[in-house]
Amino acid sequence: MIRYEVGEEYQAHYDWFNPASADYAERTQQRGQRVATAFCYLTDLPTRAGGCTTFHRLGPLSVQPRLGRGVFWDNVDRVSLVPDERTLHSGDVVKAGMKWAVNIFFRERAASGAHRDHQTAPARASGWMGEVAAL
Repeated sequence: MIRYEVGEEYQAHYDWFNPASADYAERTQQRGQRVATAFCYLTDLPTRAGGCTTFHRLGPLSVQPRLGRGVFWDNVDRVSLVPDERTLHSGDVVKAGMKWAVNIFFRERAASGAHRDHQTAPARASGWMGEVAAL
């Protein structure tokens, strides 16, 4: 769970681990790459209050925080696992109120000792589905 207060933001970044980085093997050794992300908003923010999640290479596309709204995206190509650079995103500065949200990172492999049914990521959706956007 994450919380952003007025003036806080999360600079543009990727959720995938960079295969060219020195710590890639260490970060992916047990559970593998972050193959997908689900980001769910736990609070509403007024339209001019900031706090959007902005995908800089997809338009840009900005998603306004609304209680119960979620965004889902693949971080890598589903077959090759090559990182998708279009997923560059940021948590824009909160100008008023407080933003609460939760990140869920889907990995290549389950954690050691995880229940067998949780070893593969769920099927990916495409397009808008109610208040959940699948990028």
